[in-house]
Amino acid sequence: MDSIKLLLSGDDAFAEGASQNLTYTEKEVAAAANEAHARGLWLSGHAQSAESVKIGLRHGFRILYHCSHADEETLDLLEAKKDEIFVAPAVGLRYARMYEAEAFGVTREVAEKMGVFAEVERMQKLYPEMRRRGIRVLPGGDYGFPYNPVGRNARDLELFVKLFGYTEKEALVASTKLGGELMGLPVGVIQPGWLADLLLAPGDPTQDVTVLQEPRRLLRIMKDGRFIK
Repeated sequence: MDSIKLLLSGDDAFAEGASQNLTYTEKEVAAAANEAHARGLWLSGHAQSAESVKIGLRHGFRILYHCSHADEETLDLLEAKKDEIFVAPAVGLRYARMYEAEAFGVTREVAEKMGVFAEVERMQKLYPEMRRRGIRVLPGGDYGFPYNPVGRNARDLELFVKLFGYTEKEALVASTKLGGELMGLPVGVIQPGWLADLLLAPGDPTQDVTVLQEPRRLLRIMKDGRFIK
């Protein structure tokens, strides 16, 4: 299924306080949503402010990223639509900006000015509450930056455990079962008739999810029922 992503809010990385700003009017979002739904497209949204999350919920977005300013009312609305919506914090990029991007000019001072530390602090309170409410939260998002390259995605599982209080098993379910549900594909669960996309790791990821972070160490890789390694 094809999808279209809209930046429903700004981002503090662009300008101080921008994460609280809306980038579209409600009328503009409604027009885009109506057109997307008519063409059978899914909608995803960068949504940090509480109001941008609410707009995404009102107009049938499938996944909303960040939601870092969600208030109690917003959480209630997300919970009411927990069977329709997915949420992703995209915490990997934030973590990289906090601790690993100095060589690219993102010093701690710059990261603080970008609001990264404050955002992750909010997320550490917000996402455990989403988990408690049964809202479907997924790892991933915002990879492809020079200091957060594609291929580092598996670290999100560790960050879900380290920052958000997920168990290793909960982080694995979020990345497999919920990932399959998001894509609307028969993947993410091992059962007859579904695509056999499997990894054999050198250890027990239900006890230590970091064993998935080194692709070269993976013992076997199966795609669509066929071993490619």
